Amino acid sequence: HRLALVTLPHIGAKFSVVVPRDALPALTTIDAADVQVGKNFMLFTSGNRSLLVRLALTPFPQWKPIMPRLVNRVVVDGGALLGMLRRAQITRSETFKVGSGLSRGGMRFTLNGCLTGEVVENDKGAFSEELELVGECEPITTGFNPDYLKEFLATGEGECEIGWTDARSAFQFQWVSESSYTYIVVPRRV
Repeated sequence: HRLALVTLPHIGAKFSVVVPRDALPALTTIDAADVQVGKNFMLFTSGNRSLLVRLALTPFPQWKPIMPRLVNRVVVDGGALLGMLRRAQITRSETFKVGSGLSRGGMRFTLNGCLTGEVVENDKGAFSEELELVGECEPITTGFNPDYLKEFLATGEGECEIGWTDARSAFQFQWVSESSYTYIVVPRRV
């Protein structure tokens, strides 16, 4: 599971809406100067470009309780992490069905002075790579769906901060240079 939380600059009255996941990549391409909110839509306008987004009509589950209390924080280079995830994809096996397609297996991550990403040995081989971390933390091992992390890494560049409470709680990913975009990923067993 994952959740993206975007905080826009003050645009008048305070409100909260649920924007469909498919619309989020398009929102990153428009520098919204004007935002209009209707009962079931939002219109973003900038110059001669407009984006009309239909809002979710069903009530959204309570998401605030899963926001992690950030006991641990480290920083990693986002480009290096994305490169690691792409290289690891070769050895990830297709393990389970999700919706209409197959989802690849998870990836194990160990944080212990460095970030180690591993795909356990299977019929396609094994993968292990280390990345440098900035910051101290207690050693932990957890698992993620790397496709979820790639979704976050596609939204920016530079250094990203990873924050968490423990290995089984939700992890928070945020760009160091852009704090308006927060991405929450719930770990999975690998």
